[in-house]
Amino acid sequence: MRKKLIIHRPQFKAKVARQAIEDRETVSEIAGKYGAHPSQLSDWKREVVGRISELF
Repeated sequence: MRKKLIIHRPQFKAKVARQAIEDRETVSEIAGKYGAHPSQLSDWKREVVGRISELF
């Protein structure tokens, strides 16, 4: 049986990625708390860090 595909909203991704960037908890702990996969969270974190210069 396949898992249902979950589409996360941009606001959710930003919130979770921000917590991962703060490094107060591990990526696995944050992913478990929000029900996301750790590799998915790492991708979101990498994208935020890579695009941060676009904000300024």
